[in-house]
Amino acid sequence: MSDHDSTKTKSPQYMPGEEVSINLTGKVFVHDAQGLILHRTGGGTYAVPVEDVEITRLTPADGIPKPGELWRDNLDQDWFCYTPDYLIDANDQRCMWTDLNESAGPLTLVYRPGPAVDHIAEPAASPGCAYGCDGFQSADISCPVHGITAEQVPS
Repeated sequence: MSDHDSTKTKSPQYMPGEEVSINLTGKVFVHDAQGLILHRTGGGTYAVPVEDVEITRLTPADGIPKPGELWRDNLDQDWFCYTPDYLIDANDQRCMWTDLNESAGPLTLVYRPGPAVDHIAEPAASPGCAYGCDGFQSADISCPVHGITAEQVPS
């Protein structure tokens, strides 16, 4: 009979010389020559030297790929998301986005379809700010820099 009581808990103790694996999950804030600055989901910021750790990519910076979106891997190959889990390239190669993100990440978002619109206004004849800047935004055809609408642009 053992004196060990499995219902008791004790803070773990680590001995010098033990080999351990540490797993931190969070979002990358900075990646530079010194390593990563990681913001933990539960709070806290950590500096992590990349040569000392094994890193597993979990989620792309632009979120989880969704059907209808176009993504690009680190080799500049485009991938179309056709189901919640799978991507396909122009050569009909298919793979899970999680596998591709790990092997050829980071995945970057190229195109995300916007919400459906009933009516799209025609662009102004001269798209551009009357003052010559490129501040016009296609969504509202206005220049946020100068506060000018498309109707005010000289033709």
